[in-house]
Amino acid sequence: MALRWMQSLKTKLIVLLTVALLPLGLVAVFQTLSLIKDADDLVARDLLARTNFAAAEQEALFRRAFGAAAGLGAIAAASDLQTEGCAVIMRRFVANNSEFAFAGFVAADGLMRCSSAEGDFDFSAQHDWVDFVANPRLLVTMKRIGPAVQFPVLVVLVPVFDPKTGSLIGGQAISVPNDLTDVLLMAEMEGAALAVFAADGTVLTASTGAEGLVQFEQLGMQPDMMVIPRSGVLVPKTDQNGTDFPVAIVPMIPGQIYAVAIWTTRMEPFGGALLGKTAPFFPLLMWLASLLVAILAVNRLVLRHLSRLSRQMNTFNIKDASHKFKTPEDAPREIRSITASYNALIDHVVADHKILQDNLLEKELLLREVHHRVKNNLQLIASILNMQIRGVRSEDARRILRRVQDRVMSLSTIHHALYSGRKVDAVRADRLLQEIVSAVLNLGLAKQSDVEIDIHLDPVLLDPDQAVPLSLLATEALTNATKYIGADEGKTPSIRFALRESTTGTVSLLISNSCGSQGNHFEDIDGSGLGSRLIEAFSSQLDGNLQVVEESAEYRVLLSFQKLSHPDENALG
Repeated sequence: MALRWMQSLKTKLIVLLTVALLPLGLVAVFQTLSLIKDADDLVARDLLARTNFAAAEQEALFRRAFGAAAGLGAIAAASDLQTEGCAVIMRRFVANNSEFAFAGFVAADGLMRCSSAEGDFDFSAQHDWVDFVANPRLLVTMKRIGPAVQFPVLVVLVPVFDPKTGSLIGGQAISVPNDLTDVLLMAEMEGAALAVFAADGTVLTASTGAEGLVQFEQLGMQPDMMVIPRSGVLVPKTDQNGTDFPVAIVPMIPGQIYAVAIWTTRMEPFGGALLGKTAPFFPLLMWLASLLVAILAVNRLVLRHLSRLSRQMNTFNIKDASHKFKTPEDAPREIRSITASYNALIDHVVADHKILQDNLLEKELLLREVHHRVKNNLQLIASILNMQIRGVRSEDARRILRRVQDRVMSLSTIHHALYSGRKVDAVRADRLLQEIVSAVLNLGLAKQSDVEIDIHLDPVLLDPDQAVPLSLLATEALTNATKYIGADEGKTPSIRFALRESTTGTVSLLISNSCGSQGNHFEDIDGSGLGSRLIEAFSSQLDGNLQVVEESAEYRVLLSFQKLSHPDENALG
């Protein structure tokens, strides 16, 4: 079945189309993947650009805060200002810059004696200040309640060093109201939540307000542990429901402050939006569709007509002269040409078959006529011999002529069976032998009515080349049996004649006669031994195995041979 499938036209068509179309499909796949990658990169750059644009105002505010803090710190480091004069500078700064809520200088000992607010403040025990003194750097922290103001602020802290010794003398702090940063973020963002992260992952402010900081804290991001280029990076995330969403991280002040945007819509890149997850396989689907269309077209135009023509050929019956193939109107010209050739071939085959049938019938008639004439000629010879027998006075000569006459009649019987049978190339051996047995027994046992006859004949169909020597051998052997039949006193003489065929095609012939206890001999009646020689000769013609058994009570001739062929069993009917 597999070999038949591999040799079919459909399979070869699929292979050829695959070789032809698959390279184009692979090129299309690679081009599609490249296009999707470029499109996804474009989407990523767009999200980063929108995030950067949304945080631009916030970034400018922080840069102004850092710049102002650096300037105020420089003034504090370069001037030996009294506390009151320093405070005046801080208050003027806050009054002239409405986006800042507080400004103050913290000495290295942690005491703030110079600020825009009234009073002094001690930060020496706070963890943030201790860490700042140990590692001076730009720092932004978020305070739920500021030390000088009663609302959330972002504190920008810039280290101030002694210009002569380079040692830390303190830090300049500026506070930015949280409400201002939130408003700036919310004003510029659409379709996403935006937050400002410190380098250590602390959420400073968010467009969702203080109550929405949890969703940013759950991200667990720490920018200073990540490789973030100046243009930013897009990090894919998955929520508890399995929904993918992108998180854009853009450095506002590299190493210090980062803008982080959580896009609230599901992450759907260009390629996914266009074709879904099957986008890379779209050219493959197109290839499969091309194969399907090609196969359907070939099947519609060619294969279905060839299949019908094949079925028509397989069911062709030589006896049905109208058994022709008809093509539909939409069949291609080539199919019509094949159909016309096939129908013309059928016409020639039917015509030739009719001629052969006529020739065969004529041959059979001639053979039957030949056999009939041979049979008539043999009967004529038998009649001439009968006339000769009546004119011969010697009894020995008369017996010899009768044996010749019996053999001639056996041949006549064979030819009669050949021309009167249903088949001239085969002979029903059982029917032929039945006629021979009847003729021989009627002639040989005319005066012995008390003989027990046992005849068994299997229906056996033989070739004439085997039927002729078999019938002649049976005639010789049965004639001897009728001549030399005998029995002991008190017993009935008997003759057995049996023809049997085995399942392997072996045919056996048994002819036996009972013998008396006195004076039995087995020489031919003419004393020449011709009968025995004829039996051996006929056995040789059959390539058979001949056994002659002489016992005190029985004489048996057993012949077995193999049939030349197994003719049609219907002829046995």
